[in-house]
Amino acid sequence: MGFMKKRIFLFTLLGAVSVFFILEGNLLKNPNTLLESDNSFIILARAINLIRSEYVEEPAPGKTMEGAFKGLVNSLDIRSSYLDEKSKEKFKRLNGTPAYETGLVLYKTYNSFPVVIGIKENSPAEKQGIELGESIGTINGMSTLEMSMIEADLSQKSEKADSITIKILRRTKDEEITLKRERVNPTLYSFEPEKGPGGILKVHVLFPPAVKEIKKNVIPQISTANSPLIIDLRCCHEGTLEEAWGLINIFMQKKDIGYMETKGNKKQAVNCLETALLPEIPLLLWTNQATIGASEAAAFVLQKYRDATVIGMKTPGLMSDEKLISLNDGTGIVLTTGIFHPFSKAESWNQGINPDITLKKTDLSLKAYLEASLKSLSKT
Repeated sequence: MGFMKKRIFLFTLLGAVSVFFILEGNLLKNPNTLLESDNSFIILARAINLIRSEYVEEPAPGKTMEGAFKGLVNSLDIRSSYLDEKSKEKFKRLNGTPAYETGLVLYKTYNSFPVVIGIKENSPAEKQGIELGESIGTINGMSTLEMSMIEADLSQKSEKADSITIKILRRTKDEEITLKRERVNPTLYSFEPEKGPGGILKVHVLFPPAVKEIKKNVIPQISTANSPLIIDLRCCHEGTLEEAWGLINIFMQKKDIGYMETKGNKKQAVNCLETALLPEIPLLLWTNQATIGASEAAAFVLQKYRDATVIGMKTPGLMSDEKLISLNDGTGIVLTTGIFHPFSKAESWNQGINPDITLKKTDLSLKAYLEASLKSLSKT
């Protein structure tokens, strides 16, 4: 196929794909959908024709297509992402697997720089003095502006111990910092029975077999205890909702803890029907802005139906299921396929958990969380 024919074919294909996304976008119940009406297709078609007829140089079809696909998918919501072939394969390898990382948890919306919302304890990022709220302009020299939240997260992870360079955007002067990648959390969880009133269960990620191992190794140590258990969900931003249901079920048995909303406004009830192992033990839940997804759903339900006391910061409200779909050219897209609603739609997606005790953003240390926990218990 000649270059001109190939270029025309690719632009035509882009138009067809755009129609699909626009029409489908009208059916999705996604709050962040960018393309909201059929009139958008008219504007997009005109833009494509103007590029073909008026742009000073011959546009590179491959680059134009990739940019268009990235914009279409990444603008749907912050959990959806278009991934090139390399990123897609990395996502498949690292999803659910402990990786070497910097310890940063980033939050990114479409066409904005990622913001630091969490810094894991004893991580390279914490040791370098990076602060919450700072924006990351580049990672290894690549601008983060057009990255999705998933891409920004992937770019700081690796399967080996090495380092990356990030540029922090600051008011006075931008600063480049080299961060090591380390196994910050080599295990799915940790338990320190001697800390806190009745021990601290720190959940690093909520991927299988986290709940199975917690039942086997942790529950026997606290099953006869009456002291409150602290569940530390700070910076727990990865996991599956199925694993969240399992964690909830350890502490409560209940039908209809909420529902999953899928395509076409379909609703499916979520149940935790197994016999609870610790139905009476008092619970304190620690959250921060990086308590996202599965851990967020668990905290939401335990606060509502188990009277767990939530201490920390408000969460983002991103309790959803995502699906990776491979495309014929080796690339892929991650799409949000379901949203969990514990109560009503207005109270979950993009709203998050309101803590019972809110800590100051200037002091989110372990000491601050422990002091707030003890103070809470003294009032009961």
